[in-house]
Amino acid sequence: MTLLTMLFAAWLVPLLFVISAAVPLIGQQAPLRQSPLEDIGFTACRLPCWAGITPGLTPFAEASELLVEHLPDFRIPTFLTSSSLTFQAVSAEPYITGALYYDGSRVSEVHLDVDLPMWYLLDRLGTPDCVWVSRGSAPAVVSIYWEGRNLSTAAYLVFEGRLAWTLDMPIRFLQMTTTLNCTTVGMLPWMGFAPAWRYEQIAAEAIVP
Repeated sequence: MTLLTMLFAAWLVPLLFVISAAVPLIGQQAPLRQSPLEDIGFTACRLPCWAGITPGLTPFAEASELLVEHLPDFRIPTFLTSSSLTFQAVSAEPYITGALYYDGSRVSEVHLDVDLPMWYLLDRLGTPDCVWVSRGSAPAVVSIYWEGRNLSTAAYLVFEGRLAWTLDMPIRFLQMTTTLNCTTVGMLPWMGFAPAWRYEQIAAEAIVP
């Protein structure tokens, strides 16, 4: 065996080992980023369904059982009124509070007080459909909406001293409802991550004196 042949063999064997190890990984996609609230009802079904509860479909009589089923590690005190059920899912950390509203026999709205990063909803719901911005308030409050299948998901964000969007900015309140909002007067089409002041400006220009 010549010296050149020996050098080629010494180089080829480790190369084949690397290739064989890498082949199973080809085509695999990186998993979605995880949120600290990932397991608090959000893995039970796809938004705008939450904890097995879909507005307009889920019987209100089943709501309490679904909360217990999909939040098994939480203590869930509830308070029932003539039109809503409020709850607080409590563990060491994190926790979530909210309310279920009903109209007749079915859940009509789900309200959640949460601390979700914005990227979480973009990952799962895609591009928003419309935006509402509070004009003249400080800090600016912006609501973004996703609509489809006669359901609306709304996320409320607060721009605390900053005008730029960030993927990690927190969503303080999440609402899933059978009421569609994007055709309401004052709503703006989603224009991407334009600064909050730009949305405010367009909203002001849309108002007829």
